Amino acid sequence: MSEDDLALAVREGEADTGLAVEAAATRHALEFIPLHVEHFDLAMRRRSYFTPPIQRLMAFAASDRLQARAGAMGGYDVSRLGRVVYNA
Repeated sequence: MSEDDLALAVREGEADTGLAVEAAATRHALEFIPLHVEHFDLAMRRRSYFTPPIQRLMAFAASDRLQARAGAMGGYDVSRLGRVVYNA
């Protein structure tokens, strides 16, 4: 099942609860109780960071468009998106 399938099952009374992301619950007008915060990192070689495709990705990550979309979906904190965490 996808997260949307699960949310639909809850909404239709076929399930009482399930594990999914807040965005799926929001799409289906369900209450959401966060259980865990998960962080994702993108690892790459230093030289790859400066290539045009990665620079386009980083520019998109910092864009108002992406910030607005993440905010509208709910449950995504993109405030540190694009930040270099380790550079050795």
